[in-house]
Amino acid sequence: MDPNAAPTSVLPPAGTPTLLMPALQADFVEQAWVDRCRAELGDALTVAEVDAGHMLFLERTAEVAKHVREFVVG
Repeated sequence: MDPNAAPTSVLPPAGTPTLLMPALQADFVEQAWVDRCRAELGDALTVAEVDAGHMLFLERTAEVAKHVREFVVG
């Protein structure tokens, strides 16, 4: 493995129920990666954008908990 190679992102395996919560005030999740996830996962992907920075679970605790609860419980 080349230590100078650019890191590659890994997608969840096809069909894996996945909750993605991009923090809108941070730039960690690129739209191209979200698009690749949508193409790979289809209906198994749930995207819930949160208007927060990197620590979204601390900044928007109730909102994040709501999204997780809805994802897990339905």
